[in-house]
Amino acid sequence: MMMMKAMKKKKKKKKEMVIMKKKKKKKKKKMMMMEMKKAMKKKKAMMTKEKTIKKKKKKKEKMMIMKNKKIMMKAMKKKKKKEKMKITKKKKNTMMMMKAMKKKKEKEKMMMKKVKKEEKKKKKQKKKKKKKTMKKKKTTTTMSVTMTATMMKKEKKKKKKKKKKKKTTTTTTTTTMTATMMKREKMKMMVMKTTMTSKKREMQKWKAIDKERKRGKGRTKRRSEQMRNRQRW
Repeated sequence: MMMMKAMKKKKKKKKEMVIMKKKKKKKKKKMMMMEMKKAMKKKKAMMTKEKTIKKKKKKKEKMMIMKNKKIMMKAMKKKKKKEKMKITKKKKNTMMMMKAMKKKKEKEKMMMKKVKKEEKKKKKQKKKKKKKTMKKKKTTTTMSVTMTATMMKKEKKKKKKKKKKKKTTTTTTTTTMTATMMKREKMKMMVMKTTMTSKKREMQKWKAIDKERKRGKGRTKRRSEQMRNRQRW
């Protein structure tokens, strides 16, 4: 009986030991599964983090590319504007030069016309003088024939008086201006007057232009350009 009891106890102990071992194995498996799940979760989290980092990097790169593109576009626009401004400035300068050249040519034409007119006048005056001299010569010859004795006496008296005056007075050279010299001086004075009036008109024009420029925008640049043009021409 005692042996039977002992055998039964041994069997029980064995069963209990097997159950305990099974339980321990189950616990270990559970623990392993839990650890595996945790590791998987960590991996997933890391993967999501990496994905988010990659997405952010891509976004940043895109933003940088867009910024660079915008900056490049702005720079290109500025460059184009500068080039346009340069072209417009060149055009303006050429226009101003052309206008100045036209004015110069017109002035030269006017001066040429004046000179031609003066030459024509001089030629006409010379012709008139020649005609007058010819008439005088003819009249003197006719007068010499029809001179009376009384006239001859008067002339002799005048000559005597002149001689007496010459003897008494000291030698003083009296320059008598002829009619031709007077005319020449008058012509010179007229030319001077015309040139002065033209200069005055020019000055008035420039003053008016300056006033108009002062009223409008960018007056300083235009005034400087005008001054340059004046210095050139």
